[in-house]
Amino acid sequence: NQSIDHFSGFGIGLGLLFQITDDLLDVEGNSALTGKATGKDSDLGKLTFPSLLGLTESRRLAESLSSLLKSKTKQMPLSNGSKKSLSQLVDYVLYRDH
Repeated sequence: NQSIDHFSGFGIGLGLLFQITDDLLDVEGNSALTGKATGKDSDLGKLTFPSLLGLTESRRLAESLSSLLKSKTKQMPLSNGSKKSLSQLVDYVLYRDH
C-alpha cells in the first residue's frame, strides 16, 4: 500500500534525523540543556555521524534530510493541517537543543 510506504519512509527518515541531531548535540550541545555531558559518545568509542562525516557534513546531512522529509509530507494522504504538523515536527527534531 502506497500510504504505508509514505508513512514508513517518513518514520525511518525522522528517526535518522533524530539520531544525527543527537550525535551533534553530544559534540556541541549545552549539557545544561541536554541533561548529559557532551563528548560521552566519543569517550565510549561509539561511531557517530560527526565522527564519521565531521560536524559540517553531519549538519548538511541533517538539513538535507529535513528538506526531504518535508517534501514527503506533501505526498502523504493527509489534511493540510496534519501535513503542517508533520513539517513542524521535522523542524523540532532538526533544531532541538536537548
